[in-house]
Amino acid sequence: MKIHTRAIPCIVLAVLLAATNATQAHQGKHDKDPMTQSLEALKGKEFEVMFLKEMIPHHQSAVEMAKLIPANTKRPELIKLGAQITASQNAEIKQMTDWLKSWHGETPGSMEKMPGMDKMMGEMKTLEKAKDAEFDKMFLQMMIPHHEGAVSMSALVEKRTERPELRKLAQEITKAQQAEIAEMKSWEKSWFKQ
Repeated sequence: MKIHTRAIPCIVLAVLLAATNATQAHQGKHDKDPMTQSLEALKGKEFEVMFLKEMIPHHQSAVEMAKLIPANTKRPELIKLGAQITASQNAEIKQMTDWLKSWHGETPGSMEKMPGMDKMMGEMKTLEKAKDAEFDKMFLQMMIPHHEGAVSMSALVEKRTERPELRKLAQEITKAQQAEIAEMKSWEKSWFKQ
């Protein structure tokens, strides 16, 4: 599968977050991911704009990673998860993009100037070329911390916005992604004895 140029910033973001979280976990740190940290000091409109502008590309990167699944694994569990991620997160991307425009007159931003892009692209190319067990392991190692980042970001919504629809979406993201995290961790343990 070929990666589209427009998807590169989203993929880089996903790899950066996964690498950051994996490094922190390996070092025994429980620091928050950079996106969550950038949201913590904000409330109201500023929080909503930043949350939406960060969660949209965060979701897009998950969709781009999920698109790699059918060509790189035979595991039906991962294929089903990839379809589930793609469907749910594409719907949420559309909803969040609509809210960003209607509530605040803004559109999602670009991540093309992100530091570390070369390194991250190398890791995504490695994932794209991986097959079967190698792909499965790499995908889980990247997607688990990626989902954990979304859950951390979503946990901030309740106390930082008055919009019930955004609160509801954050609760849905948390519920769905926590379930997927548990599922992926069980596969990681079962398939790779980790």
